[in-house]
Amino acid sequence: MALNHANSNDRDGTSSLITIDFLLSYLIGRSAITRRDPERRLNAIENLMSLQAQRWRPLAPIAPERDILMAEVTRDSLVEWVLAGARVQDAVGRRFDAYMSTTVICGTVRPGWIRLLVAKLGNDQLVKRRGLT
Repeated sequence: MALNHANSNDRDGTSSLITIDFLLSYLIGRSAITRRDPERRLNAIENLMSLQAQRWRPLAPIAPERDILMAEVTRDSLVEWVLAGARVQDAVGRRFDAYMSTTVICGTVRPGWIRLLVAKLGNDQLVKRRGLT
C-alpha cells in the first residue's frame, strides 16, 4: 500500500486527487477468504480498502464507479478471484456491474494495483495547501 499525495487529476482535470494505491495480491492475502463466495470476497476487498484508508477518508461504503481506478488487467484478475466460478446472487451482480464498467479502468494505474480515491481538492484548496494565498 502506498499513499499518493495530490498527484493526479480527476477525469475532467478540474481537481487534484489524493489517492491510496493497494496491491491486489495484498488485499486478497489479507482477506483470508478461501470459500468461493462472491459476496464475501467483494465485501472483503472493499472493507479492507476502506479500513486501511479511514485515516484519510471517512469509513463509508465504496462506490467503485466513483472511488476506484485500476488497470484493465487488474480488474480482470479481481473479477476472476471474486467470482471463482461460483454463482452470483442478483444483489452482488448489480454491485459487480460497476466493476465491469469502463469507469474503473485507468491507463495510469500500474497493473496489479487498485487506486482508491481518498479526497478531491479543488483549485482553491490546492492554492491554500501550497501556501500561495
